[in-house]
Amino acid sequence: MEKPVVDLKAALGKRAFVALFAVAAVASSPVFAAGEVAAAVTSLQSETIGNIGIVVAAAFAVLVASLVPDIGLGLAKKWIKKGAS
Repeated sequence: MEKPVVDLKAALGKRAFVALFAVAAVASSPVFAAGEVAAAVTSLQSETIGNIGIVVAAAFAVLVASLVPDIGLGLAKKWIKKGAS
């Protein structure tokens, strides 16, 4: 099987590593207390999960939009073949 041009797992892994590095850099700052860092991580997790939900909803919308014409035309052809009675 041919390797895709963009390796999604590698790209997401790099982004996760960068995000982890950014959180670690913020956590190492003496200004932040442990509770604030935990809240920031929780906020980041919630935002990421929300973005994943939006992507899944958009994917279903695209799926429905692409299947409706095919299903509708298929049903119309069957109806016409039966004589439309």
